[in-house]
Amino acid sequence: LRLSKPGDEIHAVYVKGFMEWEDSDYTLEVRKRFESFFKTFEEAEAQDVFSKFRDRKMQFAFVPKQKRETTADSVVRYADEVEADWIVVGANAADRVARGKKPVGTVSLQICLQFD
Repeated sequence: LRLSKPGDEIHAVYVKGFMEWEDSDYTLEVRKRFESFFKTFEEAEAQDVFSKFRDRKMQFAFVPKQKRETTADSVVRYADEVEADWIVVGANAADRVARGKKPVGTVSLQICLQFD
């Protein structure tokens, strides 16, 4: 959010598997959490730190993975469809490194490499 500016659109994306036809308890909970998070910004009081971001358009989107499409392909396709200027990919680097893994995962790296 700190990288955004007034008027920007912010899309939080969850990629649904190709065979995932309907919402599961997990996907319903994910949607509920993001919608609740975004609502915090809309309802923020003027003195609240969140009020600085009220002028951003925020939405949560389920992106269905198409046949033979990787998660990275799905994210990049969605970003192209909404004409995104940039993508932020989350990672828990400290936890990954503690487990002996590289700080950036394979999917995150693929998204970074594919998006232009």
